[in-house]
Amino acid sequence: MRPCQRRRNYVGLLVLGFFISISAQAQVYLRLALDADGMTYKVYMRSTTAYSGRQALLSTAQVTLAVPHGTGSNRFEVTDLTSPIASMHWLQKDRVDAPIEEPLKDYLFFSFINNSNPLVAFDIAANTDILLFQFKRKGNCLGRAELLDNQTDPFRTPNSKGINVGNSVSLLATSGNAYLGNLDKLPSLTLKATELICVGQPVELLAVVSGSEPLATYQWFVNGKSISGPSGSPRFTYYFPSGLAGNWVDIQVVGTLKGSSACDERSVTAHEKRFVKPVPAATLSVKGDTCAELPMTLDTPFIPQASYQWYADTLPISRANQAAYAVKQSGNYSVKVTIEGCSNSSRTIALIGIKAADRIEISAPASQTLIAGMAVPMNARVSNANSYHWLPASGLSSPTIENPVANPTQTTTYTLTAQNDSGCVVSDTIQLFVMPGLYMPSAFSPNNDGVNDSWLIENLEYYPTSQVTIVNRWGVIIYSQRDYHNAPWNVQNQGREIDSGIYYYSIRTPFSYQTGTITAIK
Repeated sequence: MRPCQRRRNYVGLLVLGFFISISAQAQVYLRLALDADGMTYKVYMRSTTAYSGRQALLSTAQVTLAVPHGTGSNRFEVTDLTSPIASMHWLQKDRVDAPIEEPLKDYLFFSFINNSNPLVAFDIAANTDILLFQFKRKGNCLGRAELLDNQTDPFRTPNSKGINVGNSVSLLATSGNAYLGNLDKLPSLTLKATELICVGQPVELLAVVSGSEPLATYQWFVNGKSISGPSGSPRFTYYFPSGLAGNWVDIQVVGTLKGSSACDERSVTAHEKRFVKPVPAATLSVKGDTCAELPMTLDTPFIPQASYQWYADTLPISRANQAAYAVKQSGNYSVKVTIEGCSNSSRTIALIGIKAADRIEISAPASQTLIAGMAVPMNARVSNANSYHWLPASGLSSPTIENPVANPTQTTTYTLTAQNDSGCVVSDTIQLFVMPGLYMPSAFSPNNDGVNDSWLIENLEYYPTSQVTIVNRWGVIIYSQRDYHNAPWNVQNQGREIDSGIYYYSIRTPFSYQTGTITAIK
């Protein structure tokens, strides 16, 4: 072709660019299809109006796909990008992975500019699919690829990347963007949530579907993190954790339509930005015992700008709207604290009004020490009570009497709970320290042969203030030691030979006094 002819073609394209059709504005739709091989994707165009010749010229086009976000071998990559239309060359010009508006998706952009020589030209039949381009997927399939929806996609223009991501088709027979939407369009999904969101309180989430095709499953996310598994119900109740208090959060629901395979499953999403409010503290304290003379004062911490409501037996008390409340009659009391619509209720405290002389009193030692195998009384004294309960019950002669006998096998802390007919309950604890028992051999052989030369008392080291005394058959003290563990009875410590025979011992500890006989065999 001569250079002048090339110039005339470009001039002709410029003139056609200003051509305005007198016919009705065309409506062009796009459709994405996946072949049976599960790897080949095809993008079709369908026009509601037929065009031919110069009117059918497609000057520019952009197609954006939204695919499941993946990394490594799961990243959706494009290979073998071709078009069956002669001289039509499509480019994958860019991509955006996991934008903040839709972190579960990656976006792939394909473009075509009709600037070849000669120009790409083909007739457009009305209501007929025309295959614009096709490609193969490289990477594992994580789900269905979709054409971007210019009106509803979370990453639609304008977006955080400041780029135009919308689908567009420019025909010289029309003015502006002839693209109207996608065929096989997903039903639209709207997310509804409880108007007021408070930490730790139930938030009702609802996915509302518009369209004839029902969704198979729904899955909910907060800030891109899953808060539920896939479910067939469009409703979900969520309790926002305290870590999100005072922050804006992105609530998202993903609805899926089942397909013939995982790659053919379709999904639609909806987002809602909401603010999570903190809840005030509602700590209830009582000045004094819960069984006492009335009136009695209940307190909750004062919080500026908070409102208070006190309750008696679950019913609101009239004009009880301060941080403190004076109780004048027995009942179950609680308080609800509210700030900016978010409320928190305290625990319930049972208050019983009684005379001072009728209060339950428990007198018991904080601790006792005993030797394993010994039984000791608990030495508890209780007034104005008629019901007793000890925990744990193991090692006690009875867990339901005022002063049982205890014989535990190991150190144990017992709790006594006493109650009277008025419902007053008082508790106290007693710790019993169990010392290991003593073992005294009945014989030994003090002959200095290195075997059994000393009379050793097992476990006496646990009794540092013990006194051991040994006398012969005439009552003469032949051995006396306060630190027996370091100086047991043998020839060396006695300072002379130990004659064969029977000897008598006495062992005194802070907790016991034991006596017995020893036989010395040489």
